Amino acid sequence: MYGKLFKSMYDGTLVESWEALVTFQQMIILSDANGIVDITPQALSRQTGIPIQIIRNGIIVLEAEDIDSRSPASKGKRIERLDDHRDWGWQIVNYSYYCNLINARDKREKDRSRIEKKRKEISSVAQCREVSQSVANVAHRDVDVDVLKDMPKSEDLSFHEFWDKYPRKLNRKKSEAIWKRIPKSDRLKILTDIESRFTNMDSQYIPYPSSYLNQERWNDEPENNSQDEQTKFAI
Repeated sequence: MYGKLFKSMYDGTLVESWEALVTFQQMIILSDANGIVDITPQALSRQTGIPIQIIRNGIIVLEAEDIDSRSPASKGKRIERLDDHRDWGWQIVNYSYYCNLINARDKREKDRSRIEKKRKEISSVAQCREVSQSVANVAHRDVDVDVLKDMPKSEDLSFHEFWDKYPRKLNRKKSEAIWKRIPKSDRLKILTDIESRFTNMDSQYIPYPSSYLNQERWNDEPENNSQDEQTKFAI
């Protein structure tokens, strides 16, 4: 069996009789779930190893009224006999009250532990998310830096780069004059469009570079590279 003893037991009038205090402790331990100790003094002595005379002396004090007791229930008695016709078997007074008090305290303690555990879990998850987000941000920033580092700036693109990429080399001087009038923001688009638009196209169907630039062909919808469609490019 298991019984929980309150510290208040050692602060009240019961400590004036150590025999009663020891006997009461053993009764609490050996009682059932309802606070009943349905055994004889001799059995209580045998089970606890406490001499029978100490048990008997303790029972006398526990059965007696105590006007100085903290609890007015049963006029301060700690135990009451189950039956008047026999001198053994007792009900511990206020047993249910103290059990409820224990359960309430245990519940509060368990709730505190559960809440504290939950807080730690939430804090741990939040920290992991912050670390993951920080790592992701750094990685994303590094990738962006690398991409931007490798990507030519629009304002740095010279006509020479356009001329090197354009597959048809005609009217260079005129093309260069037109290139200088093209907004810098469009120059990177032009180089990208050249690579995608004229790949695998027969050079005879590719417009003059001056016509391509002057007509802003990089803004046109992608053309089919079949021969019929290629004839649309007018020189």
